[in-house]
Amino acid sequence: MDVVYVEPAVPLFGLGRSGPHPSRVRQVDGLLVVSPRMLPRGRRSGLSLLTALWTAAVVRWVCRSEPAPSVLVTAAHPLTVRALRPWRTELLLKDDYVAGAGLINVPARRVERHRRALLGLVDVVSVVSPVLARAAASMGARTPAHVIPPGCEPGAHSADPAALLADVSAPRAVFIGMVSDRIDVELLGAVCAAGVTVCVVGRQQTTFSSSDSWAPHLRSGRIKLLGEQPPAVVAGLLRASDVGLLPYVASAFNDASFPLKLLEYLAAGLPVVSTDLPAVQWLDAPHVHVVRSADDVGEALRAALDGSSSPGTSRRLEQFVAAHTWRVRAQAHLALLAASGSDG
Repeated sequence: MDVVYVEPAVPLFGLGRSGPHPSRVRQVDGLLVVSPRMLPRGRRSGLSLLTALWTAAVVRWVCRSEPAPSVLVTAAHPLTVRALRPWRTELLLKDDYVAGAGLINVPARRVERHRRALLGLVDVVSVVSPVLARAAASMGARTPAHVIPPGCEPGAHSADPAALLADVSAPRAVFIGMVSDRIDVELLGAVCAAGVTVCVVGRQQTTFSSSDSWAPHLRSGRIKLLGEQPPAVVAGLLRASDVGLLPYVASAFNDASFPLKLLEYLAAGLPVVSTDLPAVQWLDAPHVHVVRSADDVGEALRAALDGSSSPGTSRRLEQFVAAHTWRVRAQAHLALLAASGSDG
């Protein structure tokens, strides 16, 4: 069975995404991945219909030699799914963009309307967290949602990060991601107060509203902003760190998410200190230390650092992440689509 994974369309001329665009069509772990292009501002209400039809046309052209492929989408206009009928379709929900509509500056009602329409059209629904499974059911999904979280790539190629870490003292905690209103600045401050240097691999969002409380930590030198880095450098930074951080505030959007960095940390052999996210509890991974307030950070860091220096930690994490690779995830999606075809 051929399966095509349709990524969200990205603008032409290099807008909307940092770094180089991926190839328009490529093979990844048994899936045919299609990366459509769209006009700038192609998600605006007037152009979104054109983008939807163009996306469907691109997918049909790519699959012109395959009479009935299955299609996996993560973010699509309902018109795209209708235009791909009668092919089998799976919707993968990776975030609760109804709860997070303000983060992407899109009206929540529009996001909810599209989400409900998609849930009523597709043959299979998969989600990255149990919270999203409940949300899909409440929005009228016609089939039960299957929880398939993100994956990881153990043993990913890494580059030497020595130049970036020349003035970064140990022990080191690492946070991969954007500095935004999703993160708990107080928790990061507690990490710094415990004598641990925090390496932030990512950029600061222009709308970040906690700059006043963030600035003193930068001035102290305990938080190092390393900016966005290529994947090989990120892998090297993880291997040169002692603890991975998931410092998220409590919110409906964060509760529904499954941070990709969680499995990336574990695949690099890092213990993790995390706020109490439902996805973290669901994964139930070893060497993940959950904190419910900044007061818990010191004890959690001590336990994580003790684990980081233990040879048994790497072995146990290696065994755990073997069941959570991207290849395992791809096989799970293939199995779901195959089952939906046999049922139909």
